[in-house]
Amino acid sequence: MIGSQTEIQRDERRYLVKDPAPIIKALRTKGKPDQYNILTAYLSPPRNGARYRLRYYNDEPTAWMERKQARGKNVVKHRVPTKLGRHDVPNGFRFNGRVTYSRLAWDLPNVRVTVDQNVKSGTVALPSSVVEVKGDNVPSWLAPLLPQRAKGFSKRRWAQGKLP
Repeated sequence: MIGSQTEIQRDERRYLVKDPAPIIKALRTKGKPDQYNILTAYLSPPRNGARYRLRYYNDEPTAWMERKQARGKNVVKHRVPTKLGRHDVPNGFRFNGRVTYSRLAWDLPNVRVTVDQNVKSGTVALPSSVVEVKGDNVPSWLAPLLPQRAKGFSKRRWAQGKLP
C-alpha cells in the first residue's frame, strides 16, 4: 500500500428508494453533484471484527483499501491508497463479493448525500436506488422526500446473498 491514511467518522443513514428522481431534483437545487462509477470488492479479514473492502473509482489505477468499524452510532472509515488490481485480493484476506454502481454525490454544509443507481452484483440488479445521508442530521428540506425510516441495508450483505 502507498500514500497516507485518511480517517472519516460520521453517522450514516441508508434509504432504499424506488424512484430517486424527486430527491435528485431537490438536491440539484443545492448544487451540481459529483458523478462517478464505483466498483467495490468486499473482503473478509483474517480475524473477525472490522469490515474491509477495495474501492475503485471510474477507471483510475489507484484503488482504496478501506476498513469500516462501528463506533457507537457512527461509522469510522480508514482509507489507504493501493495499487492492487481489480481482481487482486490482499494476502490473508478472502474475496467476499463485488458490487458496481453509479453515484451522484453532494457535499453540502454539515452533510454528504449520495444516490447510488444501477447497483449490480454480477448480473443481479438491485431494484431500488440507495440514498445515503452522511452527517449528524437529515436536512429538513430533504426529510419529506425520504422513506419514513432509514434501512439497515448493506450492499455488502446484499452482494453476499444475505438479503433479498
